[in-house]
Amino acid sequence: MSSTDKILEQQLLDKYAKDLAKLYAQEKEEKSKLENTLQELKVIFKNINDGLIIVDNNFNIKRGNSKFRSFFGFKKEDILGKNLFSLLKSKELEAILKSKISNKIFLNELVFNNYPDKIFKITVVPISEEYKLIIFQNNSLIYRFNQKLKSQEEWYRAILSNIQTGLAIVDFESRKIIEINPELEEILSLSKEQIVGKECFQYLCAGDYSLCPSGNTKELNYNLVTKNKEGKDIYLYKKVNVIKIENKKYVLESITDITDLKLIEDKLVQTNKKYKLCLIVYLLF
Repeated sequence: MSSTDKILEQQLLDKYAKDLAKLYAQEKEEKSKLENTLQELKVIFKNINDGLIIVDNNFNIKRGNSKFRSFFGFKKEDILGKNLFSLLKSKELEAILKSKISNKIFLNELVFNNYPDKIFKITVVPISEEYKLIIFQNNSLIYRFNQKLKSQEEWYRAILSNIQTGLAIVDFESRKIIEINPELEEILSLSKEQIVGKECFQYLCAGDYSLCPSGNTKELNYNLVTKNKEGKDIYLYKKVNVIKIENKKYVLESITDITDLKLIEDKLVQTNKKYKLCLIVYLLF
């Protein structure tokens, strides 16, 4: 072998050695990144507030975090290798997992038959052809809280609908009517649809801007005369309170129709005048 061939051979060997060293370094770096990623995933898997499980195509649980176990009171040995549907009974989830899944699937307010007091939001994520990740978000407290709010709202609606005084709720800043009750609809001879969302001046204050609370005013009481849909005068007694809910101001207006009382009062005044006139005539003659 000539010296030139030896040099070329050595150069090829050196290049091959460098390439091998580079590949080894890349492989080592990729392995380190993978190990770091796996470590991060283990930390997330362990500490995330959602329940996590990984199931295979036979729906056997290959891995589950402590949060998932705590949701149902399982121990580690209770779940590993066990069929998911032997632990949690849900035809809906079973049907979805048995179908072909290519994208994330979300299930809201899923209740398992053998855990009726727990409500979950479920996310199913295919992570390979063999495995699926199932994420459990425990919405039991949120659901119960929403149910309580709904119940309170129903109470509020029942009171608002049946109270014998006209009520209106007005946004303090925009002066737009937010809500009225049926009694006020009857007093004004107007439907809710006709005035909700409109400014209150025309409908509740007879167009008098000075009657609205402003600044630090918290309560007003006054009588006013306005007109109903037919153009007839109606006499109202109003009690107006400024209230604050979640740092936002509202005006609560309690409105009583005193038209009949006003008519009786006018008749009494007229009767009294006639009586006084009669008395004067009697005394004079």
